[in-house]
Amino acid sequence: MADAPVDLGALVEDFTGREERRLRAMRDEGASWLARLKQRRKIARALRALEWADARLIGEASFMWRYGLKAGLGMFVMAETAFWRFLWTPGHPGDIVAGVIIGLVVGWFGGLMAAASEWGHRETKFAETVDELTPKSLA
Repeated sequence: MADAPVDLGALVEDFTGREERRLRAMRDEGASWLARLKQRRKIARALRALEWADARLIGEASFMWRYGLKAGLGMFVMAETAFWRFLWTPGHPGDIVAGVIIGLVVGWFGGLMAAASEWGHRETKFAETVDELTPKSLA
């Protein structure tokens, strides 16, 4: 028997309602700040899963381009900064072009790897959270 599709929005709404009531009860009972922090993180994790469900609708390839370009740009800037900080400060135009090309390659590859890693991490967390939120049947 195949699993029925899960309405994540309803699951998260029910879960956050329950957990926010529990958080208010913890405040009223004078629970420790650490226990309240853990409760807030539990609620935030469910909300992040809902946000990721929306974000993953753009597709993996589109995510790779968007996230990868942002991460790659940061890596390009870092690579260029590191290149100019070395002792052999380039002065020849060929050295400058080589530095920019190396920075672009490092930024492109690093951005692609960062995007792939981020997609995998978020998918894993999403699956764990959906599994936690899905009510278990007593079959």
